Amino acid sequence: MSELRDLIKLIVLVTLIGVLGVALTQVAKSIRYGGDLTVDYTANLTISKVLLLQESYVYHVKAYRYKMLYRVWNDPLTLKKENFPCIVLRGVGNSARDIIYVKDYYGRVHVSNPVALDLVERLAERNEIGIVCSQYLESGKFFNIGDYSLNALYEIYPPIQTDGRFDHVNLKLASNHAPYPSVKIFIYDPNRSVLKVYPHMDDFRLRRVEDGWTIEGRSAGLVEVELILRHGAIEGFYQNVSNVLDLTEMANAPYYIKENVSKVLEIFYTTVVLGFPLIVLLVYKRYGREKPFVVPEYLSYVPNPNRKPWTVNVVFTGDAMRGDKNAFFATLLDLYRRGAIDVEPYEVRGLVKSRRELRIRILDKGKFDLKDVYEYRVLRFIERYSENDVLDTRRLREIARNRKMSDMLSIDLRDLLNWRDARFTRQFVETKGKKIFHGLTLAFLILTFLNLAIRGDLAILTLTLLAQSLCCSLSPSQLLGRWKEDYYREKLEWESFRRFLSNLAMIKKYAPEDVRVWKEWLVYGTALGVGDRVVEAMKSFNIEIPEVRFYSYYPVFVTTYRTSIRASSSSGGGFGAGGGFGGGGAGGR
Repeated sequence: MSELRDLIKLIVLVTLIGVLGVALTQVAKSIRYGGDLTVDYTANLTISKVLLLQESYVYHVKAYRYKMLYRVWNDPLTLKKENFPCIVLRGVGNSARDIIYVKDYYGRVHVSNPVALDLVERLAERNEIGIVCSQYLESGKFFNIGDYSLNALYEIYPPIQTDGRFDHVNLKLASNHAPYPSVKIFIYDPNRSVLKVYPHMDDFRLRRVEDGWTIEGRSAGLVEVELILRHGAIEGFYQNVSNVLDLTEMANAPYYIKENVSKVLEIFYTTVVLGFPLIVLLVYKRYGREKPFVVPEYLSYVPNPNRKPWTVNVVFTGDAMRGDKNAFFATLLDLYRRGAIDVEPYEVRGLVKSRRELRIRILDKGKFDLKDVYEYRVLRFIERYSENDVLDTRRLREIARNRKMSDMLSIDLRDLLNWRDARFTRQFVETKGKKIFHGLTLAFLILTFLNLAIRGDLAILTLTLLAQSLCCSLSPSQLLGRWKEDYYREKLEWESFRRFLSNLAMIKKYAPEDVRVWKEWLVYGTALGVGDRVVEAMKSFNIEIPEVRFYSYYPVFVTTYRTSIRASSSSGGGFGAGGGFGGGGAGGR
């Protein structure tokens, strides 16, 4: 039944996506630059020794629901020049009495009125400036419908590619933002250092004027200016490359290619979009339909105690080709249960709130199954990041925040929290059906990029096909694949056991007196994603085991992983549309 439900959900989903895609093709332009919040954007870029950017935003608020209007950058916004590419804020203001705020790259908050400090700390993102509605803080009222302004002055120290003759700068002024129905950019170039300008916007007009360049247009996506400069014209972080001019021309050529497309192609795309549910059904019937098995609705015992918890999570929970964070948590619980490790939870009291941490110590390496690829990875992870034979998550957090040291930690945690081993899982599931949609996804991705350079409505149709095929590609591998041997029966049994652990009334009916059984239930319940329900049941029976004491502390690894990803991400500045330094854009919340 679960497989049939998943199939129906998938068919309904791709049908809705198809109908929506065809409808959007017809109305895309009319809604592209409208909405509750639109912004007129003006930028004055001065090409001098230090690259100066003066921005002006006029927010057109058309709905009574915004308390903050902002401009956020994707790359570091700082208050002084750093030793890495950054945007240095020199001034910010607006013409009204609204409260101005800044939240820089380091998370430090600066406000013109301290009454807004808590709101900004909670809601603003790093690298963000903006204004807070004063009346919201006073009486809970939002910005009135009308126009509001925000002005800012920056020094930009971007990545610069140079071949010793020409310099290349790609300045991304916005990448994700409210619609910009009006964009005006003036490049002031008194020394005539700018040799070529490559704007990247939805629609634009570029003109050369006496003292620089002007760009006028509109955008609901990318706003970017790519420049070729005389060598040494501006200060930044130089990177040596060959043939800057040729690289820039080659990168920008596809962006400016436009050609007419036959109406037959549009009819073909529309037909495939609307007929995609039938394709899904045919693939399922050929490669995915399983032979029936009968299993009880609830199982009060572990279906296969010889299965490692991580294997249960990877193969029999969700997608049979990949695991999630519960594989790691369940493995730690299992290792603790077997006496291989000791886990000590503790809390760090901070200025705002306490933070949960763990100390993990290896007690007996002999109790690790070193032939088991996942347990071996867990052992290596603990050893690699231990200090004095103790893995302390507080130290992991420090490593995660270090830009130089976070890369390896990010990779190691990604492997443990998002485990994939295709060679292992292929012994359980045949995935021919999924491979068909993997191929279609790649084909539609290529077509989407090609059509973006040709005509927007065709791009929407191929993007719709991409979304439909991607839904099939991301669906559980066993849905459009087929279980080998009798593993489908085991899959159904694990689902029955999961339903049992999720039902407190059933647990009370079969509640065991043996604590070892409760520990086993907690381990496999965690692997199945319902460990919290087992903890709840134990509390109702006043059963106390050490595992419960630190069960809720495990998500610290997830937050550490996210921190390490942020720290290891690199700045922009590459060639072509979308590769620029900066990004972000204007919006409201």
